[in-house]
Amino acid sequence: VKNKKYIHRFLFDNGYQRTIMLDKDLMREQDYPKDSLEIIKKTIMQNGQGDTIPVLTVSNEKLNLGNYTLKNIPVQLLSTGNPAGFKIHILGNEVLKRFNTILDFQNNYLYLKPNTLYEVSYSEQKE
Repeated sequence: VKNKKYIHRFLFDNGYQRTIMLDKDLMREQDYPKDSLEIIKKTIMQNGQGDTIPVLTVSNEKLNLGNYTLKNIPVQLLSTGNPAGFKIHILGNEVLKRFNTILDFQNNYLYLKPNTLYEVSYSEQKE
């Protein structure tokens, strides 16, 4: 964002139907410029326990995954503690569906290859 890289680990969550959920503690530690990004949408999510979680969706310039770049990607910003219970960003199905993925646990590698959905519009775009 704005010529600065924000590097951290991501959890694959194929139960999360959106693009990316950024951890609030990691955003604060890395000085992620959330206040300067365009707000696309404000929503309230509900976790498995029925707790409500306010979420802002902002327009993020890009997401680099290895040699691949997803541009103008809507990103959800958590305003409460991470549902995973530890500091990590979450990749959801709106990103995962764009790649054929092989998990090589023996060698600790992840292989991503763009598929036919790579260029498809995101479900949450600017209105």
